[in-house]
Amino acid sequence: MSITDPTPDFAGSLMIFVEGYGQDDHRCWEMNEPDNYFWGDRGWAVGDNDRGRYCSRQAVHKIRKYHKFDDTVRYIETRRRKRPKERFFLVYVLGNNWTRVSTMDEILALDAAAGNAPKTAEPSERMRQRNRLLELGHSRILAGKLVNYLDDLREEGEAATNAGVGKSTQMRYRRLLREAGLWSAPHEE
Repeated sequence: MSITDPTPDFAGSLMIFVEGYGQDDHRCWEMNEPDNYFWGDRGWAVGDNDRGRYCSRQAVHKIRKYHKFDDTVRYIETRRRKRPKERFFLVYVLGNNWTRVSTMDEILALDAAAGNAPKTAEPSERMRQRNRLLELGHSRILAGKLVNYLDDLREEGEAATNAGVGKSTQMRYRRLLREAGLWSAPHEE
C-alpha cells in the first residue's frame, strides 16, 4: 500500500508503546494494585504531536493512533536508530480490546475474529446523499446540514424538525433537497 492511500489497512488502530525510556511516569506510581495490574497502564507511548514526544499510556487521548501498518513500522525503524536502548511494541485497539501484536497477520486474524473487515465497503445511504449534493455544487458544510435536516424529517417528522428552524431556512433546504431528488413532501408536488 502506498503512503498516500487513505484506506486503512485494518478496522481498529495501532499504538506504539515504549519500554526502557529513562524517566518514570509519576502518574502511575501507587495506582495499580498487584492483583489489578494491566500491562498497558504503566509506561510510555508515542504521543500524537509533531515531534513524537512520549506521553503516559494512561492519557489515551494523547496517544498517536496509526491506521497503516507500514507507516507504524517505518516510524519504529527510524526511532530505533536514534534510541537503541528503548524497546517498542505495537498495541492493536479494536473497540475496548487492547492486544499486543507484532505482524499484520495477527491484526487481520483479530479483525476476522471480531467480524470486522477493512473499511472498503459500499458507502452508506447518508454518504450517497451527501455525495449527490456535492456533485450538484453545494459545499461540504451545506451538504452535511441538508443530510441532517433530511434525516430529522424522516425520523421525527416535519413538525418536530421545523420547530427549531426558521421559515426561510426550511423553504431553502426543501427546495435544495427537491432539486437533488432526495425528498418530496407528501402534500407537495
